[in-house]
Amino acid sequence: MYFGSVKFFKHIILTVVFGWIGVATVLAVFFAVRCHMLTEEAKTAGVGVAGVAPDNLTIEEYVGQMKNAGYTSADILYAVEQADPEGFAGYTGINASDALPAGLPAEIIRETQAPADDPADAEDNKAGSPASENPGQPEDMSGSEKPSAANAASADVTSLFPQLYAEKAENTATPDSKTVFLTFDDGPSAGTYDLLYILKKHGIKATFFMSAGKTEQCREQMAAVAEAGHAIGVHSFAHDPDKIYTSVESFLTDFYDTYKMIYDATGVKPNIYRLPEGGDPEVLSQIRAEMNRRGFTEFPANCESGDRSADKSWQYIFDTSTANVVSVGGAAVLHLHDSADDYITVLTADDIITYLEDEGYTFSALDNSVKIDR
Repeated sequence: MYFGSVKFFKHIILTVVFGWIGVATVLAVFFAVRCHMLTEEAKTAGVGVAGVAPDNLTIEEYVGQMKNAGYTSADILYAVEQADPEGFAGYTGINASDALPAGLPAEIIRETQAPADDPADAEDNKAGSPASENPGQPEDMSGSEKPSAANAASADVTSLFPQLYAEKAENTATPDSKTVFLTFDDGPSAGTYDLLYILKKHGIKATFFMSAGKTEQCREQMAAVAEAGHAIGVHSFAHDPDKIYTSVESFLTDFYDTYKMIYDATGVKPNIYRLPEGGDPEVLSQIRAEMNRRGFTEFPANCESGDRSADKSWQYIFDTSTANVVSVGGAAVLHLHDSADDYITVLTADDIITYLEDEGYTFSALDNSVKIDR
């Protein structure tokens, strides 16, 4: 009898096994053919394969071909980053306003979209009040067009980024001599949340001069700083003196990149800033004059923490910070850092604060009404 016999069950098992093998083979062939078709379509459209740009194309030409092929802004930016990561870091020739396609990591999208409309600014626009006529009350950033590298060098700096202005404080005051302003450069980073915890534990506010960034994680970290009520200032996006200090135009471009990333993530329009170290004194003087004209207030540090020293350790940072705060002879603007390489600063911050509190110091955050005697 065949049905129910051992031979019958062997045939069923073999049928199932070879059936699955057959299905897997068909699927493999199908996907191989489909991938080949997509590759050929990409080649025909001139967008490269596996994120590699065709030879002899500039980023602008590459983007133009992808636009003509019907790709979204998000897809284009992803391809550009894969093709030329170094060029992508400074590329802002496309507005990433399209919705992200499914499965595309948000962190690869360059934050090139200007901040959303501000209701108060919208009223100014309706009234027909251009920022150039009233620089103390800037229009919203959404109408600002980023100048290209080609025309930035020849443009009058006062005409660049016409909405990039801050309103100066009507009155300024010199803080008490035993006031400490903790300032953290180069963030945010993974250590930012730990710093926020320490600051909350002591019930104090600090100031974060941000380099910002284009990842979703970075946006969340910036938002956490703002939600905790700490002050936010602009530091630099590129943070490379050889790039940002070549001219006032190059600095303004970098400043604008950082400013709009901060605004987009936090809703805060920073009115204070700190220059990265380096640069030609003459160019720096021109930059400071232009930033002052635009209403922004610079806050360099007047005492160092030593957390970027080659000898940095918990003991070295603690001793250097506390000694410099005590010896500065007035309100202290303490220079600390908050980048991925500065977690030793996080580990030391709690003890620095505790020591200075025991010595009768109070802590505050900077704003443009603070006047520091240097």
